[in-house]
Amino acid sequence: MSISTIAMGELNDRSPELGNKVKNLASLAQVGIRVPRGFGLPFSVYTEHTIQLMSSLERIRTQEKDYSIMARRMYDVVTKSSLKDAGSILDALDKHIPGAQYFAVRSAGAPVVNHTEIAEDSAGISLAGQYESFLLVPARNVPQVVLSCYASLFSERCLRRFKVAEDAGYLWSRMSVLIQEMCPAQLSVVVMTRDPVEGDDYFGMEVTYGACEAIVSGEVQGDLYLLNRITGDILSIETGTKNFRIGYEPLTDWRVDNKVKLPVPEQERKKFAAPQKLIASIYDLGMLIEHHFGTPQTSNMKTLLVIDFINEIVDEKGKLSGKGYVSFIRENSTFEKLNEAIAKFRMANLPIIFVRLAFKDDYSDQPKSSPVFGKAHEFGILSEGTWSTEVHASVDKKDSDTVITKNRVSAFHNTGLTKLLRDKGITDIYICAVATDLAGEAAARSAHDYDFKVTVIGDACAAANSADHQKSLAFLPKIATVATVADLDI
Repeated sequence: MSISTIAMGELNDRSPELGNKVKNLASLAQVGIRVPRGFGLPFSVYTEHTIQLMSSLERIRTQEKDYSIMARRMYDVVTKSSLKDAGSILDALDKHIPGAQYFAVRSAGAPVVNHTEIAEDSAGISLAGQYESFLLVPARNVPQVVLSCYASLFSERCLRRFKVAEDAGYLWSRMSVLIQEMCPAQLSVVVMTRDPVEGDDYFGMEVTYGACEAIVSGEVQGDLYLLNRITGDILSIETGTKNFRIGYEPLTDWRVDNKVKLPVPEQERKKFAAPQKLIASIYDLGMLIEHHFGTPQTSNMKTLLVIDFINEIVDEKGKLSGKGYVSFIRENSTFEKLNEAIAKFRMANLPIIFVRLAFKDDYSDQPKSSPVFGKAHEFGILSEGTWSTEVHASVDKKDSDTVITKNRVSAFHNTGLTKLLRDKGITDIYICAVATDLAGEAAARSAHDYDFKVTVIGDACAAANSADHQKSLAFLPKIATVATVADLDI
């Protein structure tokens, strides 16, 4: 039986069979907005394929309690299966996207949680970045990559987030897939038709060279534009770093990242990436999209600050560990709680910023009069580039996470953190820190005074002892919300 496909221009009463990512883009195409040509594989294709795999997936779910092993085995089951009549997908490429050489294969999932199906990219939840998508895929590899999209429903982070060991219903989640013509990006733009920092009267955008991942990952700061939301007049411009651009190599192995970083020449970094005429067109397009969907188009505005979980403080070999931090962390499962919070932010595709204490190797930036740090040079600790200042191995830090270095108690003191948060449109800050009563409180106070909305995740913080920890948590509601990891709904 031929695999069913639905072209963007053919959406009708069958549209519920497609994920919101497909439907939203199709609706834009229908009002004349240029969207790369493409088609969707409805949920029914996934269901017809995976029904034959369900007994194997359920057996793995009940046998394995280690989520990493569970994910690996489920991934193999799905990707090593055979997609019936995969030739129909190749025929659809020729039919709906004639002449295209490379394709973007994008997931649009609908997980089942507590017997309820959640629609990705809906008004209430985005689930951005939760499932896999693949870029610059040659036609011959598209059917296999479709299977890899399906398999991403069972990634370790998804299995953990939705507690699949406890909820067999998740196995009945569904996945639709959007296949589009790949359009290599010369420029990328993130648009906020209502700027989350400046407010209702302002339209913001960030522009960089190459693919947009450089901006959304936080690896590059693009050129920043602030426009009048009503007139489109440019109010301010700031040149970004734009030190590299992201591109892609043709995907020949779907298990390998085909992203490449290409350096941007110095003279191109210093100039604005987009001409003013293009900025005006982007403004018009952004407002058209806002009008179409009936709501401002803005960005995620939350970030997680993980402060001072460094070896010298939280490892039993550290000279500061004797102050009680290690035993507190062990007794309260703080590492586990912290990693659970980190996982929730990763699931929501929200940025995570690690802040660590470190001084120059000559201690010239050390506050010698500080009761907290004044003797660091005498003990030879907290020196930049040493084991002492590295984030502890028990913490789920990724190379792509942003790292800020501080030399005072507050994460905001002369670190550039405030500007970084403003540039990225962050309005809500969540804090996990050690010590709760020192770095945690200091960060919360500073963030509060810079007009950020602050939440301290109490059970993902640590102190020298329970009394100090609880005393701090009792004070913090005056300037912040105090929550537990279980409370987080992001």
